[in-house]
Amino acid sequence: MPKLALEADEVCLDDWLRQLIGTLTSLKQFSEFPFDEFHRLVLGLLAELSVSFGSSTPDAGDLRATCGVAGNLEVCATALFALERYLHRFLPRETVDVESKR
Repeated sequence: MPKLALEADEVCLDDWLRQLIGTLTSLKQFSEFPFDEFHRLVLGLLAELSVSFGSSTPDAGDLRATCGVAGNLEVCATALFALERYLHRFLPRETVDVESKR
C-alpha cells in the first residue's frame, strides 16, 4: 500500500512566524508604515507555504512531502525584516520614541 509522509518543522515555522509578527508590530509604530496593507498582504501570502515532494524509495510507493516558507511570502518577510533592522539602526532613538507616542 502506498504511503504519504508529511513533514513540517513546526519549531522552525513557529519561530519564523513569531519573528514576522514581531517585525510587523515593531514597524507599526512608524506612522508612515502602511501596516494594514502589509498585514493583508502577509495574510494572503500565508496560503503560499511551500510544499515539495520527494522520496528516497519511489518504487516502494512511499512519497514524502515537506512544508516550508518560500516564494513571495519569503521575499516579503525578508524585506520586512531588513526594513525593521534599517529603521531601528539608522533612525535616531528619539524619532522612534516620538513616533510611538502618536
